[in-house]
Amino acid sequence: CIRDSCKAPYLTDAIIAAGCGDRNLWLWGAGRPARKCARPLEQTWKPASGFIDVDPSKIGGLLHGKPIVSPQQLPAAESSVIVSYVGTRGARDHIRNELIQAGREEGLDFWLAC
Repeated sequence: CIRDSCKAPYLTDAIIAAGCGDRNLWLWGAGRPARKCARPLEQTWKPASGFIDVDPSKIGGLLHGKPIVSPQQLPAAESSVIVSYVGTRGARDHIRNELIQAGREEGLDFWLAC
């Protein structure tokens, strides 16, 4: 994901400028494409604390020693930033709606990077 390597520094700057630099990074998407695209952000900012996924076979497991949780088990907003690299058709709007319904604010509590 060369495109994501270019985006990562700007996304990191935006997260820090929003006053969220001390929060934990959670990645929405535990599949290989999302992890691959998120790698530049982890290198630019910080390693992920965990992953959020809708796949029942992944939920409850570990990925690189970090937990995989369902959207119903989101980490606390005040201590986390969620970044999504899920590129499946329609997923972006679905993820945005889920996070807004959970009381999260785009550009503060979450970013859709895909």
